[in-house]
Amino acid sequence: MQQSRLAGFIIDCNVPDLAGAAAFWGAALHMNVRELPADEGSKYMRLVDPDGRLHIEVQTVTHPSRVHLDIESTGVETEVVRLEGLGAKRVAQVHTWWVMEAPTGQCFCVVRKRSKPSALERWHHIVATRDSTGLDDLLADDAVFESPAVHTPQQGRVITRKYLAAASVVLMNDSFHYVGEWHGERSAVLEFKCMLGEIEVDGIDMIEWNADGRISRFKVMVRPVKALQTLMPLMAAELAKN
Repeated sequence: MQQSRLAGFIIDCNVPDLAGAAAFWGAALHMNVRELPADEGSKYMRLVDPDGRLHIEVQTVTHPSRVHLDIESTGVETEVVRLEGLGAKRVAQVHTWWVMEAPTGQCFCVVRKRSKPSALERWHHIVATRDSTGLDDLLADDAVFESPAVHTPQQGRVITRKYLAAASVVLMNDSFHYVGEWHGERSAVLEFKCMLGEIEVDGIDMIEWNADGRISRFKVMVRPVKALQTLMPLMAAELAKN
């Protein structure tokens, strides 16, 4: 049976500064801003919905600024025909989706239903919501956690979850935000910044996932030394609670 639903919003901005536009809308909607891979990053920036339901992007355009809806469907052509029956018109086909115009004049898109969120999208959702309960399903049984705060790799889902849950309490305060992102086929490097008291922390999360979409390796690097010295006793105290 065909299924269709509201997928999210695209905020079209006719401005020269895409990052500035995304920063405004992220702050306005209380959403974290996430850069996209290089092939998309020059035109789009993602706003992370804390509830993980809506796909929201800020897009740079040449036409007047506006907001348009995306309707996702398991059958794009069937849904387009249905909407035509309600009075909508086809405007243009772009890749796998259709741009349409409603009888009330607004433009919107009909797109393919998204597959299950990727491991990286699920991790971003955990960071955005500060809710570590999703780690149970996200981590592979043989997951490995590595950090300059521990001498040897920590093996297994249970211990990896314990360290990531502790890090979410210690590091992921209101100042925590990702400032860069680089992708491989099944891996990503995320650069972050945050404050621990008066100490500024710079770090990276190196994440790998398996064919099942579960994180198999999570490596954290932190600088400067003063930040690591501040972080280690805080992590030890948080880990001791569990």
